[in-house]
Amino acid sequence: MGRLTGFLVGIYLALCCYSPASLALVNDEITIGVLAARDKADVYERWAPLAELLNERSETHTFNVKAYYFDELESAVASRSIAYVLVNPSFYVYLQELYGLSSPTLTMINQAGGRFIKSFGGVIFTKANNRSITDLADLHNKKVAIVSYFSLGGYQAQAYALEHRYEGIGDSLDIMPFGRSQDDVVRRVLSGDADVGFVRTGILEQMVAEGALSFDQIKIINQQSLNAFPLIASTTLYPEWPFAALPYNDNEVTKYVVAELLKLAPEDAYSQAMKIGGFDIPENYSSITSLLRTQRLPPFDQDFTISLGDVWAQYKLSIILAITLLLSLIMGYLFLLRGHQKLTDTQHELAVERSLLEEIIWATQVGTWTWNVETGHVQINDRWAEMLGYTYDELMPITVDAWKALIHPDDIAAVENELNKHLAGKNNHYQQELRMRHKRGEWVWVLTQGKIVERDKAANPRRLSGINMDINSRKSLEAEKDAYSQQLEVLATKDSLTNLYNRRSFLEFGQTMFEQAKLSGNGLSFLMIDADHFKRVNDQYGHHAGDQVLKQIAAFLERNIRHADLLARLGGEEFGILMPATDKATALHIANRIADVAKLEVVPVEAEKLNFGLSIGVADISDGLETLSELMAEADQALYEVKALGRGFAKATACHR
Repeated sequence: MGRLTGFLVGIYLALCCYSPASLALVNDEITIGVLAARDKADVYERWAPLAELLNERSETHTFNVKAYYFDELESAVASRSIAYVLVNPSFYVYLQELYGLSSPTLTMINQAGGRFIKSFGGVIFTKANNRSITDLADLHNKKVAIVSYFSLGGYQAQAYALEHRYEGIGDSLDIMPFGRSQDDVVRRVLSGDADVGFVRTGILEQMVAEGALSFDQIKIINQQSLNAFPLIASTTLYPEWPFAALPYNDNEVTKYVVAELLKLAPEDAYSQAMKIGGFDIPENYSSITSLLRTQRLPPFDQDFTISLGDVWAQYKLSIILAITLLLSLIMGYLFLLRGHQKLTDTQHELAVERSLLEEIIWATQVGTWTWNVETGHVQINDRWAEMLGYTYDELMPITVDAWKALIHPDDIAAVENELNKHLAGKNNHYQQELRMRHKRGEWVWVLTQGKIVERDKAANPRRLSGINMDINSRKSLEAEKDAYSQQLEVLATKDSLTNLYNRRSFLEFGQTMFEQAKLSGNGLSFLMIDADHFKRVNDQYGHHAGDQVLKQIAAFLERNIRHADLLARLGGEEFGILMPATDKATALHIANRIADVAKLEVVPVEAEKLNFGLSIGVADISDGLETLSELMAEADQALYEVKALGRGFAKATACHR
C-alpha cells in the first residue's frame, strides 16, 4: 500500500510541476528565442521568417520565434520554455555559464551597406552641438545611456575600449541602463537626459534609414577607420551573434535545424526577409570570454567555489523531489509511448502510401527505352535524350553499343552483369544505378530499370522495355547530407581551435573509462594541465598569438601521450589527460617529463618566438575517489598547489580520504 501511495504522489507531482517547455516537447512545438536589441515587435517581424523556413521543411515539428529583452530571455532559458537562442556573444557566454547552453552551433552572417559581415562592435555618440565632448577623455563624470550591462555592442565593448585607453575612467561614468530597446538610448541623448549614448553598430544607420534620426543631430566619438567594415564604429569588432541550443534538446532536431540554416544563401528569400547573408560554422568566441573576465562582467564578476556537498546540503529536498519527478515523468512517458504505438504504426503506413504516390507522380517525367535484342536497335523518347543534354534527333538512331559507349567505364561491368542475369532468367527484372556522359562532358547519375516484354517462339528474349530516371539531384543531396553529418559530428565532439575532444566529449568518454577502471581494478590517473601565464600572451601579443600557443600545446600533448590515453581541451587554457592502467607514481613521472619537455618548445608568432610552461595536477582512483568529478577535483587541487609553489612542474596531492 505504501509503494502505491508513493507512486501516486509522484504522478501528482509530475502533473503539477509539468513545465510549458515539457508540454512544448510533447506537442512538438519548438521555440527559438531572439534577443531584442530594438523594439520587440520590429525584432519579431525581422526573425519570423526563420520559423517559416523550418516549418516549411519539417513534417514532425512546429517552430516559432519569440523576441525577448535581456531579463525576459534569461527567464525563458531558466524555465526551459525555449529550445534555441540567437543572442549577442557576451550574453551567450553568461547564459552558457549559468544554464549550460551548448557550444555555439552557428554564427549569423549579418547584412549591412550591401555587404555581408560576421562581426560587429559598439558606437559612442553625443549630440552634435555638445562641444564639451570631443574624445574619450571627455567622458569623465558624464551621464551615459545604455540598454543593459549585458549588451556587448551597447555597453561592454565601449567600456573595454575606455578602460584600455584611460584606466579607471569607467568608475567615473554615471551609467543609466534602460533595459529595453537601443532606440531609447538615442532618444535619451537627443532629449538631454544623458550626455552620451552607447549603442551597437548599425543602430544609428537603421534609425536614419527609418527617418527616426538624422546624422546632423549626433556626433561620433572615437570613430574607427575600418575599410572592410561598412558601419560606423567606435570600438574593436567582435564575432557576430551565435545560434546555440539548450542542453535538453533532441540531437536529431538540432542536426535538422543546423543543416537547414547552413543551406541558407544570401539570395534566398528567407535570408533577404531577415536581412542576413545566412549562417556559417561558429566563430571563435574566446575573445568575448577574455573581455568579460578582464572587465569582471557577468558571469565573471564574482569569485566563489561551490562543492557538491554544499549543493546537497542546500538543495537536498529539491534534489530528492527532482529525482522523484524525473522517475514519474519517465513512467508517464513510457505509458504514453505504449498508448500511442498503434497511432505511430498507422502514421507509418500512411507515409509509405504517400511515398508510393509521390513516386508514381514523379515517374511521369522519366525517359523510356525499348531494346530490340535481335537487331540491337534502341528506341528512346525525348526525355531520355534531355537527361544527357541532347535532343531526340541528335541521338537517333541509337544502338545498344552506342548506349554502352555513353556509360562510365567504371560502371559498364556492373551494368552488363545485371543485364545478363535478367536475360538468363536469374532476376525477375533489370535495375541499375549508373553514370552516363552528358553532352557537356560531365557525368550524371541515372537509374535505369526494365524487363523482358517479348520472347520469340524458342522463349529467347526478343524485346526489353524500361525507363531511365534522373537521380543526379538525389546523389548530390546524399553527398551533401554525408558532409553535413560529418561536420555536425566534429562540431559536437571536437574543440574548434585545437581539434581535441571538447569538455562534453571528455566527460562522456571519461565516465566510461572511469567505470571500467573501477570494475577491473587496473587503475586510472588524471592529469589536469594549465598553460602558465597564458593571459600575458593574449595581452602582449593578441588573441591570434594566444590561439597559436594553444594549438601548439595541443599538438605537443598529442605527441607525448599514449594511444589509449584520452586528451581533451577542457576550456580556456586548461587541458586534461585520462591515463588508463596507470598508477599515481607513474602518472606523476610522466607529468613531470611533459612539464620539463614543454619548456623547450618554441611557438613562432610573426617575428617572435614564444615559449610556454605547463603546470600539472595529478590524481588517481586509488585515493578512494568514487566519481569522475571527484577525480578531476582532486587533480585540480594538486594543480592549485603547483601554482602556489611557482608553476612549471607536476604534483599529486597526498590521499586524505
